[in-house]
Parts: sequence; structure tokens; C-alpha cells
Amino acid sequence: IAWHKGFLCIAYQDHLQIIDSLGVEVVRKTLPDTAGCIAVSPSGEVYIGYRNYIEIFDLEGNAQQKWDTLSGNPFLTAIAFKNDAVFVADAGNRRVYRYTHSGNILNFIEGKGRIEGTYGFVIPSPYFDLVVDPDDELWVVNPGIHHVENYTDEGALRAFWGDASFDIDGFTGCCNPVHIAVLQDGKFITSEKG
Repeated sequence: IAWHKGFLCIAYQDHLQIIDSLGVEVVRKTLPDTAGCIAVSPSGEVYIGYRNYIEIFDLEGNAQQKWDTLSGNPFLTAIAFKNDAVFVADAGNRRVYRYTHSGNILNFIEGKGRIEGTYGFVIPSPYFDLVVDPDDELWVVNPGIHHVENYTDEGALRAFWGDASFDIDGFTGCCNPVHIAVLQDGKFITSEKG
């Protein structure tokens, strides 16, 4: 689910649905594949992440662009925007891609080089989220170690927070949090499975 200037955009199974602020469905479209994630760019393009590629639509449901298929074992789970870049989380390959808006890969982030070691992103299940905060900083969930991590565009770790705990300020289970969002005041909202 994504929201943009009065439009609610929903991708589920192989469908795209767009609903206006009055609750009226303005688009219902069958997609060519099963959608895994959705996001709407600041300029109003609807990005759909399938298992191994991205497709872009306008708010009328018209296909605009299809990006190249990723190699390896991709499983795309999240999309976020930062100025001139599009970040895409890939749970299968355990990396975050930084794309141009035209679909060229600039680099990828593997979450390696942490203070404690070089283990990278630990993703036991296909939940791998990311968000760009109001200060244009990239935050990525590392669910297998119960952390939310802040990275530069080039992939250098700047900060992290989180802990494996049953307390309200920690995350439980094998791999949490599964989803994150950031409010305009910089506060994080997280959700856990299990």
C-alpha cells in the first residue's frame, strides 16, 4: 500500500488498484506478475516490485517503464526514494540496490563492515524493509539481528539501533522488525511478525 496526494495505491497478488480520496476506485489493473512491494515516487509514478524486476506505472495505471531482471535469487520486498535515487530491498540476494530513476544500478549495499564484524544483512525470511527519513537518510532493517541500520548512499554504515528483547524497546522472534516507517518528525514506527 502506498499513498500519494489523495490517491491510495494498492498492489496485491497480480492486481494494481488505485482509489481516490473519496473512496472511488479509479484504476483496477491486472499486472503481468505477482506484486511483492509498491511505492509512489514524489512525482507520482507507481513503482511495483515483482520478484525479480521493477515496473513503473502512472496514476492512470498505464505502464511507463520496465527495468531489467535481476540475477541471482532476487526477492524484492521494499522501495524508497531519495532525491535522484531509488532504493530497492532484495531479500533473496540480501542486498539493497541504488538505482537511477531510469533503472540503472548505481551500486548495491550488502550491510557488511559493521563494527562487530562483516556478516552483512541477515534475512531468515522474506521480510526486508527500508525507508528514507525526512532528512534524506536511508534506514534498512537487518531483521536477523533485530537492528534498524542507517547507511550512506555508497553503503557505509553510519548508525544502528535495536536489540533482541521481549521489552517494548526491543524486537522478538527470529527476524524482526518486518516493516518500518518514519514520521515527519523523525519518529520510527515498526511492526513485528509472530
